[in-house]
Amino acid sequence: MSLYFFVSLVFLGMALLLVFHFLKFQDIFGSIHVLFFIIFVNILHLNRIIIYGVRYYEIDIYITTNVVIFLYLFLFSLGAFLIARIRFISRKIELLKTLLSIKDIYLIISFLLWILTKIYLVTVYGALSFSHFSQLTGRYNVTIYEYWWEKPLELYSGNFAVAASIIYIINLIFKEKYWKKINVSIPFIVFIIPYIGTHSAIMGPRRFLLIFCLLILLLLAIKNRMTLTSYIRSHWGKALLVLCCLSVSAGYYQTIRNNFFQPEIATKLTSKNPRIFLSGVTMALLPISKDKRVTKKIDFFREGPFEIIYDVIQRRSDGSSGTHGAITKNAFMSVVPRVIAGNNKREINADDILLTYMNIAPAGIYSVTDVATSLLCIFIADFGLLGVLIAPMVILISFSVLLFLLKNKLFQHPLMILQVVSACLLLSANVEGSLTSILANLRNTFILFFALIPLHFVRILYVSTRRRVINY
Repeated sequence: MSLYFFVSLVFLGMALLLVFHFLKFQDIFGSIHVLFFIIFVNILHLNRIIIYGVRYYEIDIYITTNVVIFLYLFLFSLGAFLIARIRFISRKIELLKTLLSIKDIYLIISFLLWILTKIYLVTVYGALSFSHFSQLTGRYNVTIYEYWWEKPLELYSGNFAVAASIIYIINLIFKEKYWKKINVSIPFIVFIIPYIGTHSAIMGPRRFLLIFCLLILLLLAIKNRMTLTSYIRSHWGKALLVLCCLSVSAGYYQTIRNNFFQPEIATKLTSKNPRIFLSGVTMALLPISKDKRVTKKIDFFREGPFEIIYDVIQRRSDGSSGTHGAITKNAFMSVVPRVIAGNNKREINADDILLTYMNIAPAGIYSVTDVATSLLCIFIADFGLLGVLIAPMVILISFSVLLFLLKNKLFQHPLMILQVVSACLLLSANVEGSLTSILANLRNTFILFFALIPLHFVRILYVSTRRRVINY
């Protein structure tokens, strides 16, 4: 154990030195990504070693895995630094000005749209409207809604509301006494509590809370014209308070995360009556004592991305030919909209491909294949060592495309800005994630853009007509 711990500690130190230097130059979403990567790959692995001990590792493969992880951080940091020198993308100050320009009405509409959409879906589909609660009906997600427009409505209402919550936080920090705007603050609270409590966050509630904390610290540093590291050193009390809030929130969520399996709560959550369903959600948010709990406690830490990257590298070193690009091909096939592909579209998880081709499966007993896949493990499985270069490039190119959209005036519709912010947020959290989610985000962004083109021309026509009338 001591040898593995020492190796991981050395590479964690190297990663932190690299990232702390990188944070002097990097913009908001890139900073969140590298911090997320270190937390969920390096630090999570060290936590597992300390709390649960270690499984058997081949030391040469173990060191190789740490080198590969450090290379990802180095290549991403270098690429982001070089791209930041190019003026075609939206830079930090320009980005904040754009987000602060969004009117409050769009934030309010975004929060209320998500709430109303969920009320409608609960009325029609009950627990199936929430991927977390859908297990109560024997299913893990909704693949097909009855009407084609219901899935896009759920998707975009969620994206808009998440982006609106980020912009609300930005306003809160940069605009004095913004929290006193009750017309915005109340819809934000009404959205954020059920969004986290019902596990609606795509990246998971704990990750969503972590992003909020990192975002708050980064914004406070920017406001004070400091780097994140210098801000934490000089305002360690505030930084400690934010981290304590995160720890308390994560600990609280851990106590309620399986409440929905409690018989009385499960009965309410499977109801299609919004009032009864809301009652079940409220009960699910209250901690239950150990003597009254029916379901067993789940470990706080499961196998993370480090272990799966190690497994992929180990299989490759043992002579496995990998997945022959199957995961990448499947990701591109998966993002074809169902209205085009039809009801015959198959949803294949990257985890299932890893199991089929490389015999990589979750540790212990499992009913559904669910391993902590990452772009690194996916591209190494598909393309070997070349995947170490491809993984950071995919993230960098995706960020560049999205930030370019924010800079281009043609994409300045408020709904488009909300969608891009949501896409950037999900991209920054894509550490224990998939290529499919990245491609789907880009697809959804461009679909919205083409849908908004008619509104863009209507607005131009309206403005030009109004000018002619005034001049006349």
